[in-house]
Amino acid sequence: MDKNVFNKAVKFWDRAASSYDKEEKNDEEKYQKTLNQLAQYLKPEYSVLDFGCGTGLIANEISPLIQQVHAIDFSHNMIELAKAKAQEKQITNVQYRQATIFDDYLKPASYDVILCFHILHLLEPPERAISRMHELLKPEGLIVSVTPCMAEKPLMNGLFSVLYKLGLTPKINPLKLQDLKKLFTDGNFEVTDHHLLPKTSNEYFTVSKKQNIYSSQLKK
Repeated sequence: MDKNVFNKAVKFWDRAASSYDKEEKNDEEKYQKTLNQLAQYLKPEYSVLDFGCGTGLIANEISPLIQQVHAIDFSHNMIELAKAKAQEKQITNVQYRQATIFDDYLKPASYDVILCFHILHLLEPPERAISRMHELLKPEGLIVSVTPCMAEKPLMNGLFSVLYKLGLTPKINPLKLQDLKKLFTDGNFEVTDHHLLPKTSNEYFTVSKKQNIYSSQLKK
């Protein structure tokens, strides 16, 4: 991502941190269904990376279901709020850190599941992050994502483009579902599930399984 674009994004999310939880839980039905679907892919022995964790809304909720969570976000304010909430709830198996997916402290083949909720459409290019997640996952590990496919709503996408130019929103990479699926398949993942979240017209819950690079090349 361009350095200026990255810096603008950091500033935007630092400003938005205090209202982030309220916005995320604005539709309780969608939020609970997302958690219920995610829980199906978690096991008590799992190590999970929450990429773009925000204020820890998801990481804190899933902490009783798994062994540990490493939760990262590039926003300092998001991470500080997440740490405070985890401390208040006495959650000890979630480690929050201000970082990007490319930080060296994240080790290859360390995670059973990587979560990326509402993050892929903000990355440019997203292919680098997909490749990095492939590296960080254990064999047959999963990416579980929620992604707004803005290209499926041209009027909304146009509005966000204007808002970005005014400095009111981060830059958004417009995707369609087929683009999202191609990101994963081109990155040596098998998309095993994808569907719209309730009461949304363009937010897709997807599950993608890591494939061995050599095996995936043979299939092609």
